[in-house]
Amino acid sequence: MALRNRDLVPEKRAPVKKSVIVAGLVAAAILALMLRLVVHAVWIFPLRVGTASMEPAVKKGQTVYVVKRVELQFGDIILYKHPDNPDVRLLGRITGLPGDAIEMKEKQLFRNGAPVQDAWQIRTQTGYSLPGSVFPRDSFAERKITTGKYFVLCDLRTECLDSRLLGEISREMIVGRIRPD
Repeated sequence: MALRNRDLVPEKRAPVKKSVIVAGLVAAAILALMLRLVVHAVWIFPLRVGTASMEPAVKKGQTVYVVKRVELQFGDIILYKHPDNPDVRLLGRITGLPGDAIEMKEKQLFRNGAPVQDAWQIRTQTGYSLPGSVFPRDSFAERKITTGKYFVLCDLRTECLDSRLLGEISREMIVGRIRPD
C-alpha cells in the first residue's frame, strides 16, 4: 500500500488574521446582547426592589427576577402597575383569586370564609387606617373578587399601597410573578 505525499506532509494553512477574530468576537457579543434583550422583553427580567413593603420575603435593595406570562396562584408575589399611574410599579402578594370572597377583621384575613394563616404577614402597627378610605387597612366587609381581577396585599401591611386602598388589580395590570434570586 503506497502512501500519498499529501498524507505525510500536512498542508500549510494561512494564519488567521486578528481582524477576523475581532469581528467574530464583536458578532458574538452583539448576538448575546440581542438574545438578552429578547429574553427580557418576552419572558424574564431582573428588578432591584426599592421598598420594604414585602419584607422579609423580598428585602429592599434585593435583586429579583420578574417572570412574565405565568399562571398566577394564591400566595404568589407579583409586580403590578398602579391602577391610576401605570408608570408606578408595586410589589404585592396575591391573597384573593377571581371568584374568591375576601374579608378582613382586625387585620385577620379571611378567604372564602376561612381564616388565612398567612405566615408572611407582618403586624407592626395596630388600629391604623386611612381616614375616609374605601378600603380601611385593618378591617373591611366581605367582597367577592371580580373575574379577571386579583386581591393583592403587601407583607408589611402598614408600609404599602395594596388592594385595600387601590381596589382589585386586573390581570392586565400584572407585569409578572417575582422569583427571588
